[in-house]
Amino acid sequence: MPPFYGNTNSDVRSGFFSSPGSGNLNLRGLNTGGSGRTLTLLDGRRVVPATGFGSVDINILPSLLVQRIETVTGGASAAYGTDAVAGAVNFVLNTDYTGWQVNAQAGTTSRGDRDNMLYSAAWGGSLGERAHLLLSGEYYTADGVDSYAERPWYQGYALIANPLATAANPYEPMYIPRTNVVSSIATFGGLICGSSNPACNVPTTSALYRQYFRPDGTLAPFVLGEGPSPATGQNYSAHSIAGGGSGDDVTASLLALSPKAKRSSLFAYLDYDATPNLNLYVQALAGRGMIDQPDHGGRFAAVNGLDTRLTIYRDNPFLPDAVRQIMIDEGLESFQMNFVGDRSGLGRESRVKQDNKTTSGTVGFKWTIDRGPFSNWQVSGYGQYGKADNTGYQQGILLDRFYAAIDAVADPDDPDNIVCYAATVDPAKYGDCVPLNIFGTGNASDAAIAYVTRFTPGQQITTPLFFQPDGYDSGKTVTFTSGIGKVYNTDTSQTVFDLSAQGKVWDGWAGPIAAAVGVDYRKEKIVQIVYDPSNPSSDPSIFPASPAVNPALRGVPSNPATRSSMMQNSTVANVHGQYTVKEAFTEWQVPLLAGKSGAEQLNLLAAARYADYSGSGGVWSWKTGLDWQVLDGLRLRGTVSR
Repeated sequence: MPPFYGNTNSDVRSGFFSSPGSGNLNLRGLNTGGSGRTLTLLDGRRVVPATGFGSVDINILPSLLVQRIETVTGGASAAYGTDAVAGAVNFVLNTDYTGWQVNAQAGTTSRGDRDNMLYSAAWGGSLGERAHLLLSGEYYTADGVDSYAERPWYQGYALIANPLATAANPYEPMYIPRTNVVSSIATFGGLICGSSNPACNVPTTSALYRQYFRPDGTLAPFVLGEGPSPATGQNYSAHSIAGGGSGDDVTASLLALSPKAKRSSLFAYLDYDATPNLNLYVQALAGRGMIDQPDHGGRFAAVNGLDTRLTIYRDNPFLPDAVRQIMIDEGLESFQMNFVGDRSGLGRESRVKQDNKTTSGTVGFKWTIDRGPFSNWQVSGYGQYGKADNTGYQQGILLDRFYAAIDAVADPDDPDNIVCYAATVDPAKYGDCVPLNIFGTGNASDAAIAYVTRFTPGQQITTPLFFQPDGYDSGKTVTFTSGIGKVYNTDTSQTVFDLSAQGKVWDGWAGPIAAAVGVDYRKEKIVQIVYDPSNPSSDPSIFPASPAVNPALRGVPSNPATRSSMMQNSTVANVHGQYTVKEAFTEWQVPLLAGKSGAEQLNLLAAARYADYSGSGGVWSWKTGLDWQVLDGLRLRGTVSR
């Protein structure tokens, strides 16, 4: 429908507190930044938001029981609530439904992946003569597509520096688009002297300069394709390999096209006719959505402009003999390289998961007045409580262990056994260190990957701290009980009480004049925890960006990447807050013309609402407009609103 714009979220998690794969209605494209400016209702009642931004996930609604969908655009704040800036969408259920509905479907892409299945069922039936019960459930699952690389449309487009953009050619663009653009500062297997700032410690005259490790761990020259030459003494962050250059496409291999997804929902509705004019009901709704995808930020990665160099020492047993011989011949004790964890190594454990749970319960009544001046007026009221639990998990690199693990040496007591250098210097702290082979791809042991990427929940952890020589104890350790890789948790809740009435006021000259009045109360709460304060490994302030002075560690660079854990790099604060809203409204429909030539029906529409927010005070919203039914098939409407 034209009023709707961008009504689905990407399945891929894009940041904190998002709801990947959810169906968020977006009237007129006004739901920017995930904000809930489109009010979503179920049978005229609010639905608990799925995120802290206030957007409702319509995937949890019982689709098989939906009878119709009512959409109101253009100034719905006065009639429906001050948060209905873009409008309101009301999913009307068939609460009288009787019988069964069962639906099953399966699908896949034309490329044979992203297999998905959807099952749904609904039942409705009478319980005795006065009660009616509805039950509904849905389950959806889809496989993930973890890489762009298999897609023929993916060509690795990016910008590279234009060598023609000089002072003598001021009209040349600084950057030019090219296909097959990859990093020129790091590879999956390791690129010697791949960093651009600061310079590596490998002399440009060395036979190791700009060599990279192939998957099997052997060396090969890193060849630049199209792009600026490093002969100027500079190394650029990207180049195009269309001309036969070297490099690994990190984007294609480590960014998810579509995550593994699961979604389920349950719905129950029971109503009871207490009298011919009074209907009582209870309703329960629960939904859950989960995604699982690779996390390009949760692995060790070289970053242009930051010192992410790894120092590799000559006594590392994982080094190929040919490389060690070059170092001996040139008198090099160590070299530096940049490295990116790939799927067969550190990237294997680099996952991000998100779990959204939404529940709500409602009790209410519907009453038809059968006598007096308000005869035939419809009065309804309900109370509702709902909550959403949005939790994210992430596996990351435990850098306090990583730098120890990559510094492998031969065991002094058993030269055939490879151990961590740190374990030979300080076995009390690093005795469990597992040496990590980062040369090439797929060469690291499972035990080494596990050592630097995860802890067993509930395990007692003792880890060294990195400190600068400024009065701190460089040998200090911290001990804590590990948990799952939780990154954040956002709990939102909503409490609503609503009472409204509508009906005919009197007969007008062109038809019945109708009105609606109502009051409601709403409280919204949020508790947002971005890290577990009881876990020191989640607090980057405990692991400051400073050189390691612990003698058991060698080659730790001086930059923020020395933080103990990449699992927590967010600057989003922990928050706890709430607000309340008290509202009163009235809405009128006054027929002006009926049955006239060129005006089968012309109605004046007017509404006003006052909302008192606990944080910002009172605000008035109103609307007035005309609804003109010119003839069958032609209807015009104009509204002015605040």
